[in-house]
Amino acid sequence: MCDLLPRLLAGRVLPGMPPYLENEQAFVESFPRTLRKECLGWCSYKLSEREELQKEVQEYLGYYHYERPHLALDMQTPLASVCRI
Repeated sequence: MCDLLPRLLAGRVLPGMPPYLENEQAFVESFPRTLRKECLGWCSYKLSEREELQKEVQEYLGYYHYERPHLALDMQTPLASVCRI
């Protein structure tokens, strides 16, 4: 059993793990970049600003999911895309 793990990890997919998608990293990086660009900006923030930033991010998430059109969804909002409005 001890020699099984290194063979599984040697470039193979572990059982129960979805295979790596070629453009998966782009999707993972896309939202934080959009959040910075459209909501937070590119500056550094202090720990004392945490509550204010959390409030801003919560408000932005509402906008992002319910009002903002997404190119990947043919310029529909995620809600409209799911509900097929």
